Amino acid sequence: MGSARSAILISAIVPQLRAKADAVTADLKQLNDIKASALAEEATLKANFSVLEEEQLRIATLIAARKQGIDVRSNELAAQEAEAVALAARATTLKELIDSLSARANAVQTPSAPTDPNAVTMTPEQIRVAPANSARTEPAMPFANAKGYLTMPANGVNVVDYGAGDRFGGISHGISVVTRAEAQVVAPADGWVLYKGPYLNYGQIIILNTGQNYTTLLAGLDAVSVDIGQFVLMGEPLGTMGSRTIGRTVTTNAGNSQPTLYIELRQNNEPLDPTGWWATPTQSG
Repeated sequence: MGSARSAILISAIVPQLRAKADAVTADLKQLNDIKASALAEEATLKANFSVLEEEQLRIATLIAARKQGIDVRSNELAAQEAEAVALAARATTLKELIDSLSARANAVQTPSAPTDPNAVTMTPEQIRVAPANSARTEPAMPFANAKGYLTMPANGVNVVDYGAGDRFGGISHGISVVTRAEAQVVAPADGWVLYKGPYLNYGQIIILNTGQNYTTLLAGLDAVSVDIGQFVLMGEPLGTMGSRTIGRTVTTNAGNSQPTLYIELRQNNEPLDPTGWWATPTQSG
């Protein structure tokens, strides 16, 4: 009788025990799955952290290299400016200054464009679309092809024409344009800045190497915003005029107390008549 009772009790308890055992087994399996997932996530995090460390190291290296490059560029720029200022201090005429600056530029640069201004010809349509690439690092076209397309450096009234008397006993080799006070001055063409800064009694000047042995001189500025050696695009700001005449650039009473920009084009360092070169002619005064 006792055995029977025990058998009955055991048969009643076994299913419950089996259910609990199955539940425990399921819980253990779930815990194992969670543990495996956690271990996998830990491995992923470690891998990502390693990649992040490598990326941080790469970025830090790039920043350091860039800073070093900027420092080197700054030192080179300072050296170029010091050399240009020294050349300007020794030069007694614009022709002498441009000669010395051009010789220095040719010594450190290999022109990528032909030196013969007539070596390349472009159709009007090609000339029109050439400046569309704003990422260019050299002139969009040979300077000779730009005749009739140059941007006037500043809006104003033309008070002295090329070849007119300059009231100092000579002939004007460029044009003088009276501008508004603090007018912006822009690059008439693509080119490299050969010189920027004061020169004799011309005030602040900018000399651009526009390629193919052409140069452009802008004089009478109050402030200059470009650096020597910098490549500038046609229409890009170069500086600003002042509120009055700066330098010996005005030869008429019309501009004696007004800001006046002197503009001179040169080919092989000889003055070039700018008539017909501008996309928008200046007003005659």
